[in-house]
Order: sequence, then structure tokens, then C-alpha cells
Amino acid sequence: MRHKRVYLITKNPGKLQSAKKVFDGYGVELIMPEKDYVEIQASTSAEIARYTALCAVQELGAPVIREDHRLYINCLGIPGH
Repeated sequence: MRHKRVYLITKNPGKLQSAKKVFDGYGVELIMPEKDYVEIQASTSAEIARYTALCAVQELGAPVIREDHRLYINCLGIPGH
């Protein structure tokens, strides 16, 4: 199995630890970069993750993973507009 290095764009050590449990089985080393990347405000989680991933891959010149999710509670107006 080939060993690969991939950056996981997060500042949450728990997310990194959980993801490592999965990726280790595939020979992928996950690395958490030192830098904080901008998190834009957008209509969808996919837009937010895509923007950050593209910025990081251009800077790092290596594969990156960026996950983002949102909580919607329509009756409470969350998230706000």
C-alpha cells in the first residue's frame, strides 16, 4: 500500500484524531496545518469548504480535505440571513 500525505484543514484535534482512525487503514497520513485559513460566509456548507480547500491547496501544493457542516433550525430562524 502506498503512503500518502494529506492535509486536513481543521483546528479541531478531535476531528483530526477521528479522521486518522479511518485514513490510517488506507496508508494515508493526515496532517493538520499550522495556519488558520479564512472561513467565508456563504449560503451552503459546500461553498465554505470549497473556498477554504482551494486556498489551502494553492498554498500548500498538496492534497487537502476540508469538511464543513451547518445546523438548520428553520422555526428558530437558524442560521440567520
